[in-house]
Amino acid sequence: RALETCPQLLSENTCANAEQMVYFLVEIGVRREDIQAIFLIRPQLMYLKVERNVRPTAAFLVQEAGVSPQKLGKLIRVCPVLLTMSLAAKLRPTVEFFKSLGFAVTTIGSMLSSCPKILLLGLRSRLEPTIRYLLNELKVPQRKLESVVRKKPQLLTYHIQNKLRPAVTFLLNEVGVPLNDLSKVVVCCPHLLGFSVEHNLRPTLRYLATVFNTTSEGWVQAVLGCPQMFSYSLEHRIRPRLEYLRASGIALDSASVLARHLRLTDDVFYSKRPPPRAAMKSVSGEEGESKGAQGRAREEMGEERGERGEVGGVILDTKAG
Repeated sequence: RALETCPQLLSENTCANAEQMVYFLVEIGVRREDIQAIFLIRPQLMYLKVERNVRPTAAFLVQEAGVSPQKLGKLIRVCPVLLTMSLAAKLRPTVEFFKSLGFAVTTIGSMLSSCPKILLLGLRSRLEPTIRYLLNELKVPQRKLESVVRKKPQLLTYHIQNKLRPAVTFLLNEVGVPLNDLSKVVVCCPHLLGFSVEHNLRPTLRYLATVFNTTSEGWVQAVLGCPQMFSYSLEHRIRPRLEYLRASGIALDSASVLARHLRLTDDVFYSKRPPPRAAMKSVSGEEGESKGAQGRAREEMGEERGERGEVGGVILDTKAG
């Protein structure tokens, strides 16, 4: 397969170059067991010269793009194509673009480590339009842009029409977030723009609408105060906690109360609240049944021993003459 996509591998220098590439990849932190997969994904690496073609790119990622040397190996394992991309035409212009927005080098390195796909996107066709959308349409303040992208670098890889805009429309039209407050939601929880409306956001809203009045002013304030409530799993966090709180006798008179409970980790949440009364009754009943069964078992054992004439641990044969 590698030869089909890269006939240059038949070059007489390929073996020597590939050997040097293996040493280099190990040097920057790639595990030996991952190198074969890297060569299959990007066979060009087997004939490129390390010092001329690849080492300058790796140095750029660390020294100018802010990627931690400890994370470079993992980055290349996930996205080996980076080592074969043009430094002058592709990588450097993208990094310089983020610097022009005021992003710190450490932020850029963190972004790329979390989502190296950012460097594969077209600067003019994808990255710049997405940044303009965040700034101009969603009204994210320029000073907050770095924070938004740092929290969710994948945001830059989403298509505006297919991903971002549907989530924004849902927040405005169905959740009821005022347009003037939309930027607050995005700044606080940019992850929301990455969720599927059909599979994540709308089912959560429908469930919460069975509990709270989602047309009230209090509802909007609760969402603005904790937009993360839509980022939690409905089946594994929202529904179980709401039912647990109800069973514990805790009043949920507003969505803000639920939001406060959703923020807590499982350890903190369950350690601060008594077990639901229903669960305690269930456990108590099970313990009673267990003790009753044990008592009956002891009685039956005693009767059996009596019939067999067991005395002091020795069984006497009562049928013997």
